[in-house]
Amino acid sequence: LLGPDGSGKSTLSRSLAEHYQLFFKKFPIRTRNLYFGWKPFLPTTKIISKLFQKREYKIVNESNQKEQSFSLFQELVFCYYFIEYISKYLFYIFPRRWNKEVILVDRYFYDLAAHYRYAEKSKLLPLLIKLYPRPDFTFVLDSEPEILQQRKKEMALDQLAEHRKRYIALRSRIPLTIIPTSKTIADCGNQIIEHSWETILRRVG
Repeated sequence: LLGPDGSGKSTLSRSLAEHYQLFFKKFPIRTRNLYFGWKPFLPTTKIISKLFQKREYKIVNESNQKEQSFSLFQELVFCYYFIEYISKYLFYIFPRRWNKEVILVDRYFYDLAAHYRYAEKSKLLPLLIKLYPRPDFTFVLDSEPEILQQRKKEMALDQLAEHRKRYIALRSRIPLTIIPTSKTIADCGNQIIEHSWETILRRVG
């Protein structure tokens, strides 16, 4: 599940877990929720993050203040993010791929394309997105910036509008389905189940 802050990823993820349990109650299928947003995983990343915190340096904010046609530093940052996220994937998700589980992932490596303004011009990030393990389904939760800001007041309206635009633009790079969150949580969950239930049954059959 992808989408800007306030789009309802966490709420829908919890609701979906219950929906799947009811839908597949006659089958030996478990659901598992994983938060895959930014949280330092590798020891080196934890050290770097602590250094940035001490200096009150926020790499996303600093990067987004600059308009650059090419940035070697930013390309190297994306490479490091790839190593960080692939390590998390191999530790948390890969070992469970063959279990009879529905793994609901809140955020993913693809978030970089929405959070960094430079991602639109990056030469390397599109390749890294192709190389990163692709989920069976990717859903972008979409809502108007004004509604997003009402739910979470942590970001300015123009930032939310930019994030929303870049999340939607991801469909030119990866297969995804856009879910309007103007619907109820139950309706959004039903739409996702309609997309996914046949694939899940084939996997566990």
